[in-house]
Amino acid sequence: MFTSMSEKELDRKKETNANKTASKSAIRKTANPEPYYANALKLFNDRKYGEAKKEILKYLAARKNSKGQDLLNRINSEIKRVVNDLMGDAVLNYNSQKYDTALKLFNSVLELEYNSEARDYKNRIERKLNALDVL
Repeated sequence: MFTSMSEKELDRKKETNANKTASKSAIRKTANPEPYYANALKLFNDRKYGEAKKEILKYLAARKNSKGQDLLNRINSEIKRVVNDLMGDAVLNYNSQKYDTALKLFNSVLELEYNSEARDYKNRIERKLNALDVL
């Protein structure tokens, strides 16, 4: 038997969707999105790539152009390079049974991007550490 959503649930869903749309359109309607670009560039230069990516995506939501796309490409390239370096170090630490260090490195990877390999290793480490706590 199918039941329909209550009016209250429908209103809540409509309100949530309206808030998401308003947020996106507020970024698009920003008179001057250049501060997003400037923030993204500063964060990129400070090697805060995850934060830089968030800012450049805000800029690109308001103004799609090659300047913004070029910075996004540079950010993504650096994220990829950093993730590869972190993953290498993390796996070495894992294989050397330095689980605390490896866990920190895998968490750093996951802060930058979703990575199924890092997530898998993280879960393995947490299971091993939990098993050691039980003993």
